Amino acid sequence: GPAIIWKNGVATTLVGDGSAANKIFVADNDVYVVGTTHSADGSLNAVYWKNGVLNTLGKGTGMAIVVNGNDVYVAGFIIGNNPAYDDAAIWRNGTLTDLGPGEAFAITMSGSDVYVAGYSVGNANTPIASYWKNGTLTTLGGGEGDGIAVQGSDVYVSGYSNVLIN
Repeated sequence: GPAIIWKNGVATTLVGDGSAANKIFVADNDVYVVGTTHSADGSLNAVYWKNGVLNTLGKGTGMAIVVNGNDVYVAGFIIGNNPAYDDAAIWRNGTLTDLGPGEAFAITMSGSDVYVAGYSVGNANTPIASYWKNGTLTTLGGGEGDGIAVQGSDVYVSGYSNVLIN
């Protein structure tokens, strides 16, 4: 079905074929929604809507969005060179940065630093919970990072582990 946002219980449908909305960010009076639409060939496009206006970023999936001044950052993933897994990605004002094998699910900023959480790909194509600060990878352990917050020099990542922890 179509992507929808609700404001105070009132639904608004967002334009885009086969669209899905994944996260929302509000800055001043502007509402940004990140997600995906389908191309005519059936492939996915990473997109965001600003106040209901569709902006297509390119082939991929948009999972999270943060806005800082005039800069719009979208985290997600694209089809990688290896068909076994995707590549984590960030778009800044529409310009793609490929973070390498994995997927990105959350994004935040602290000052001018951009933090993205998700997973990178380890040996035997296993997911490793990870985060990237300004494109530099830090691995955390087997699993997936789904949320990220930064307070001072502390980086918090939420998600799940695929390793039993006592």
